Amino acid sequence: MELLTIINQFEDKEDATFKENTLVISKGIQEQTIAILDLIEHLDTLLTNDHASKRDLGISILTEVLKNISEDSLNKQQLEVLAVFYGNKLNDHHQVLPGTLSGILRLIQFKDFPGEQVPVLLNLIHKNVPCQQQQRADRHTIYQIFEISLKLHKEKILEMKLEFVYIVLTLVDGERDPRNLLFLFKWMKVFLDHFDLKHLTEDIFDVLACYFPVDFRAPPSESSITREALSEALTPCLCAKPEFGDSCITLALEKLDSSLEIAKTDSLKLLTGGCVTFPTSIYLEKAPEIWSLLQKEILTNTPDNIRQECLTTLTIIISKISEGRTDEFLDVLQNILDTLKGNLLPDSKLFEKSSQILLYVVAGSEHACNYIIKEVVPILTNIYSMTAYNNQKSIIVQTLVEFAKHTIKFNKTLYVREVPELLKIPSLCLEILNYDHNSRRVGFDCLTVLVPHLAVETRLEVYTALQTAMFNNETPETRNSYLTCLKSAAIAFPTEVKTNILQKVNCEPQLMDSLLSSLTVLVNVKEFKDYVINTFVEALKKMELSSIAIKNLKCLVQRFKEQNNTRLLKELITYNILDILVELVLTRNCTVNEVSDVSKILKVLISPQATDLQIAIYDKYFESIFDKISYCDLNMVIMDGLVSTLRQDVKVDYKLLDICRAFSIEGQNDIVRSTACELLANLVNKKDDDENLAEFLNKTKDKCSSSVINYSKNTVLLLSWITKALLMRNHRCGLIWLDWLLQLLEDNRDVPKGFRIIMNDYSEALSLEVHCNKLALYRQKAFVYVTNKIIERYNQSKPEYLAALGYLLEFTPQQAILLQFPKISRFVILCLEKNKEPKVLVVILGIIKMICNTNSALLERNLEDFLNRIVQLTVFKESMRVRIEAIQCLTVFSLVFPVYKLLPLKSTVIYTLGTCVDDKKRLVRKEAMEARSLWFLLDAPV
Repeated sequence: MELLTIINQFEDKEDATFKENTLVISKGIQEQTIAILDLIEHLDTLLTNDHASKRDLGISILTEVLKNISEDSLNKQQLEVLAVFYGNKLNDHHQVLPGTLSGILRLIQFKDFPGEQVPVLLNLIHKNVPCQQQQRADRHTIYQIFEISLKLHKEKILEMKLEFVYIVLTLVDGERDPRNLLFLFKWMKVFLDHFDLKHLTEDIFDVLACYFPVDFRAPPSESSITREALSEALTPCLCAKPEFGDSCITLALEKLDSSLEIAKTDSLKLLTGGCVTFPTSIYLEKAPEIWSLLQKEILTNTPDNIRQECLTTLTIIISKISEGRTDEFLDVLQNILDTLKGNLLPDSKLFEKSSQILLYVVAGSEHACNYIIKEVVPILTNIYSMTAYNNQKSIIVQTLVEFAKHTIKFNKTLYVREVPELLKIPSLCLEILNYDHNSRRVGFDCLTVLVPHLAVETRLEVYTALQTAMFNNETPETRNSYLTCLKSAAIAFPTEVKTNILQKVNCEPQLMDSLLSSLTVLVNVKEFKDYVINTFVEALKKMELSSIAIKNLKCLVQRFKEQNNTRLLKELITYNILDILVELVLTRNCTVNEVSDVSKILKVLISPQATDLQIAIYDKYFESIFDKISYCDLNMVIMDGLVSTLRQDVKVDYKLLDICRAFSIEGQNDIVRSTACELLANLVNKKDDDENLAEFLNKTKDKCSSSVINYSKNTVLLLSWITKALLMRNHRCGLIWLDWLLQLLEDNRDVPKGFRIIMNDYSEALSLEVHCNKLALYRQKAFVYVTNKIIERYNQSKPEYLAALGYLLEFTPQQAILLQFPKISRFVILCLEKNKEPKVLVVILGIIKMICNTNSALLERNLEDFLNRIVQLTVFKESMRVRIEAIQCLTVFSLVFPVYKLLPLKSTVIYTLGTCVDDKKRLVRKEAMEARSLWFLLDAPV
């Protein structure tokens, strides 16, 4: 198709064929079958047309073609002609301007664009285009032209010097659109880094300062642009040049003294941002004023976030001015000290805030730290000696140690005794260990920090205190602080801790619990690992200590599990821990708790191991444990510990599944029966899908069919667990067993609770952690299947259907409930009306609240039915929880649904809630008062 024919097809730039035709032309230019100058010549009738709309169409065609061709498609001569052409178009009608600016933006990005044309075009834009009179998008295009020019043609732009600065100044002055401002603020920092502003410094700063503090709000269409984003982009611009320093800090201090929180926040950022570029002398000069404003904000009732920002700002500024002349810097520190000294009394209301300020000052620099500590630590030490109250002494010691901590931060190899002012602090920490529990907690916390930096004679005193505290009856908080301190000492001085603490312990059996719990924190310290594990092993071997050892070993392996420390779990096995534990429970008369703890230990130890090690463990212990089950059914719990966490590659003998089935149905011990049931489900989930599994499932079904009458509850429990195991692995028999469970629903009141087991996704026995199969959407699949069957088979005379629905809903994912709710809403209403089980009613009411908050339209069709039933449940006598949930539903209804839909029942609701206001339970009365108030005001004028 000829070029002229294509051009004649253009009628409007908004036409559907516009882009198609420009792409055809672009392809021709790219393939050099069309010359760009020929295109301009053929566009002449449009470009020189008397109507501005036609000229706009012509320039839009040319610009669109330029956008579609590659950046190396045109040579320098062609680009020079185009630059002159577009430059001349800048003084055309304003309707032509958007296409012209977009064309210039594209032109300057071409690889061979002549650099000398860039200043020409920028001057023409400045001369012919009043930037702030243009549309937002056109202003953005102009800003992009200047950004790209500086980026791609830096050398030519830098030659413009102040001319470019002046043009930018006039272009951006008066911009108000947040989108454009965000772009400008980000670019201005780059621009300012490249130019010496000279006499225009003040003008540029004033243009930027007029936006400070940022209080713009972006339009709804641009919600991604926030005030915070604008502020973060503006701050580097205001701090970009050292010459801005005096004006910038003055501006920041002026706004910091205002009442606006955003002004305070932005001012603090400005003060800290300037520390990077502004000279130290300016901060020293302004220091008294800065300190005056900061201390006012910190010491008064300022919001916590502002106070924290003030403290951080203080640290950064102290760090900055410490680079300056010593005498001026010390004057600033002395000024701060003079202001705060009088507040350093523990009963002073300003003690905490004042000491906090000083701590942030010392964090600023080593010079500041040394000066403040010399002045403050002696004061606090003297106040300690004059204080009579333990809690006040603890506060002072904590503060002293915080000062010491900063000293150590600046010199990590420092010993406390090397700083005279810190010399007394360790002895004060040791002294408060003799006071109350809280003081001891503080003392150990403080020693945790100091112990790596104490001299040997002081460390010996700490070791004595730690050894004594090991057997003290402490609160959990104090005990944790003691253990942390012990670990800190062990890491810093392992040999000394062994010699002066552990080897001196002559532990009697009744104190072994304290020793073993203390050792659990040391096992991760390399030098103590063997000692700790061997101590546990020896304790396990002694009959009088085994129970204590098992309890603490469980805590130890649980800690490894939480830390994901599989290496140490594997190492524990190499110490023959499994041999000792298995022999212990099989040969001694252990309690239920001991057996349960051993089982949990086995699970944690075996679960993360590789398949080959698990096979070796299984082969070693399976037969010996299995043979003992017939003598003591509690050994089933140990078998669970051995087998339930094995990987699927480990082949477990089917005789274990047979005995699990027997115990699940006929077992007399509840713990053993429950364990056998869950273990069986675990094994069914992980077994290979072969003839053996099919045969076992058939036998189990037959066994359950014959035992469901005599052992109803046990059989239903077993059925529920096996069904869950099959559904989780997406086994073909899963829905068959689920359907069988549904068939038993009419004749067995235990069945509804079985659906709760199936839907509960938080079962440890069938988790991924124990290497079970788990279909991602098995609960959604089961929910839809069961609810459809309930709808199909519902029998009004059988309340079990409604109970089953309630138990089913408890653990069903919200999205599945929302999708299925239109089908089951009638049954939910019936459940509210006819079901009397509190647990079921609480679940249903919770679901209704969830639907109100997520998709209330699902309830609107039957709103009156729901309301009537819920109102009746507000006086449900059998359960306070049901009454509270029902009243909360009414509260949510009043907030969610249109008033006109609620008004018909307003009087009934208010009357019933009047009864609830007199309920004997305080929590019910509280909820009723809130709900009744909302319903009273339902149709009140706003």
